Amino acid sequence: MSAPIIKYKHQVDIEKWAKEDCPPLGAVSIERDVYRFVNNPMTDKDFFNHIQLGKLPPQTDKKHKLACSHCGISLYFDFDGAKKKYQSFPKKENFPYTHIAKGGLKKSDGVCTKEDKVYTHFTLHEYDTSNIKPETFIIIEPLS
Repeated sequence: MSAPIIKYKHQVDIEKWAKEDCPPLGAVSIERDVYRFVNNPMTDKDFFNHIQLGKLPPQTDKKHKLACSHCGISLYFDFDGAKKKYQSFPKKENFPYTHIAKGGLKKSDGVCTKEDKVYTHFTLHEYDTSNIKPETFIIIEPLS
């Protein structure tokens, strides 16, 4: 009996932009609280990936690494890491989000890349059955 074929919510984007090795080897399913930049009130658009928002990977991305991350959604393991990332943006007036929200990630939601050690950022590649949406997150704090 063969293993079931895993389908991702953004499989079409992965096949078009990221090509192969997306999600990357080593991506794992986890259960824990996570953080995301959102607006208040939250809408489904707050949980779109870069490609859904029209931010296509650069032509210089020959190895498709950025393209793969563009097919998932950005999250943070740590509230302070998310705040630190926001503080690193030079033009905060152009930042498209106003708040940080907290939600619970389940193993059934998808697979996560390794975290960035500075900001605790990671990319979630959602399974096609994932149910991450505004109702599964609560707003914690405004960004400014």
